[in-house]
Amino acid sequence: MGWKIVRDNDEQVCRQMGISGQWREATPDRVIPGLARKLLEEAGEFMEHGDAGELYDLRDVVGELVRLVDPDGEALSRHAEKVDRRGQFHRHIEWTPVPGCRYGHPGCSGNDDECWAMFNGFEEAQW
Repeated sequence: MGWKIVRDNDEQVCRQMGISGQWREATPDRVIPGLARKLLEEAGEFMEHGDAGELYDLRDVVGELVRLVDPDGEALSRHAEKVDRRGQFHRHIEWTPVPGCRYGHPGCSGNDDECWAMFNGFEEAQW
């Protein structure tokens, strides 16, 4: 299995339950990749079981990732603008591209990055 990020109090809980293991604090270069793996783990558990509790686990992981990678809130500000422009996911709209264009954007040149950027309202790709 290898090392993985676990909740802050898991060491104490596991020791009380007699569960063995090794514990360490992740080095800074391992934190974000470890949390990204945890994100995928929790998403997989939700997809497998459909349990709402897994969504809250996902929210916990996402919250910590946001705290680490966007400490000044710049991405939050850009995200708010995106939501204002494009909305959220409340209406459950689905989409599929038209044949010949991966993203379905009228006037697509066939260049995926260019087309997706046009669809998102950018003059060029901004990832």
